[in-house]
Amino acid sequence: MSGTATTALLTFRRMVVDGIAARLPELKSVAAHPGRFDLEELKRFALAAPAVRVALPGLPRVEARSDERLEVTAQVACFVVTRDAPDLPRDDAALAIAQALLEMAALNQWGVNTDTGFGVLPAQELRAESLYSAQIDRAGVAFWAVSWRQRLILRQSVFAPAGPLPAELYVRFEREDPQPRLLATGA
Repeated sequence: MSGTATTALLTFRRMVVDGIAARLPELKSVAAHPGRFDLEELKRFALAAPAVRVALPGLPRVEARSDERLEVTAQVACFVVTRDAPDLPRDDAALAIAQALLEMAALNQWGVNTDTGFGVLPAQELRAESLYSAQIDRAGVAFWAVSWRQRLILRQSVFAPAGPLPAELYVRFEREDPQPRLLATGA
């Protein structure tokens, strides 16, 4: 690929990042992330707390549809990190952000529309999980993961109204006939 790669998956992840940033403006940072975290990376990430990183760590299911589109099930993971703030312990802040992310993801299609070039179905299998450990606690942060699966329909259907149909077949039902039958015609 040359230049800036724009694919449905990159666009979808950007739309999730932008949706979270718009809905939770009190976060210091919301950004895309390539995957999971180790402790060193978490420490760097924690400098911008409260923050959310959005990753697509996998595509557990990819299916070809009969209309020549692909249906991709994307695993979406939002990693939340918080620090203690005056009157708001880090655990309380992380739990509040996790709840907001769950509420956002539940029926959100992230602004995808017919101009986007792909479709998005409602989220499934929503979950939130504390990633607490003694090491994370010693780092002075709370760390949560909010995840869900969301199906994307990639490409345009061969049956889309804008393009030609792959074959012409018009079916008419004859109502006056006491023995109804289907008649196929070419016009």
